Amino acid sequence: MYKNIVEEIIELVNGKTEDIDWIGSSDGKKVMSWNEFNKKFNSLTYDNGFGGTEIAEDLVVIMKDGRWANRGGFDGAEWFVEHWAQDENTPIKQHDAVSFDQIVGKMK
Repeated sequence: MYKNIVEEIIELVNGKTEDIDWIGSSDGKKVMSWNEFNKKFNSLTYDNGFGGTEIAEDLVVIMKDGRWANRGGFDGAEWFVEHWAQDENTPIKQHDAVSFDQIVGKMK
């Protein structure tokens, strides 16, 4: 089944994209706003079914209210896993973070 990454994130946040603080890598070194992400990746579709993982495994979505989501998967199928509160695993945006151009395979 093919999925659009922007539509998947909109679904994740129940249409409330204004709740997104930032999107980027789990180490916080690659970061962009929702508007930047939407503009850059709005036409990106991928096969989220079984087979091989396509979207970078370290892609995270951090919300302003403390929720966050990271990539999960099994046997090549992939999706976002939502976390309802910040904890010791919550990614932190680094002060020297840079933007990124790719989320397929590895973030670059």
